[in-house]
Amino acid sequence: MTATRTPETVQTTSSTALPADPRPESPAASEPAARTTAPAVPGAVAPAAPEAAPRAARPRRRWARFTWHYIEMIIAMFVGMAVLGMLLSAVGLGLSHERHPDLAYLVMAFDMSVGMAVVMRFRGHGWVSTLEMCATMFIPAVPLFPLLWLGVIDGGTLMVVSHVAMFPLMLAAMFRRLDEYAGCAH
Repeated sequence: MTATRTPETVQTTSSTALPADPRPESPAASEPAARTTAPAVPGAVAPAAPEAAPRAARPRRRWARFTWHYIEMIIAMFVGMAVLGMLLSAVGLGLSHERHPDLAYLVMAFDMSVGMAVVMRFRGHGWVSTLEMCATMFIPAVPLFPLLWLGVIDGGTLMVVSHVAMFPLMLAAMFRRLDEYAGCAH
């Protein structure tokens, strides 16, 4: 039977070699978990796994980025709606939500989309994901327009239902491209 030296018993960075482990090598000793549990030299400290701390922090950081991106999109949506809405009103192009709720909603959805598109393009998102996110501003109202035109719902209901539906649709678009929105792709 020949003695086999394991990687823990050889020091390659210094001229001083560690003594060989006098214990015979067992099949369990060659497994990675067994090698990192005890130091080869009495009194020495076993090195920590180099990836242990970063891996534990990655999921938390990933979801924090995702959450921040979602909040950032909501802020950009409201800023776009407010700023462009005020500009349109200032030049006399604002629409009345009472008289033309369908057109007013489309203009508001466009204003929100512009705000989000500016932020997304600034952050380096591609056009496909930017247009998907902008589409979430329009999609909730489209099936409601016939109900509005038939008098089943009023303009206020159109606005409330559409705005409430936007937020889960935005989340769905973000989950569709999770790596991109969690900060891993840009």
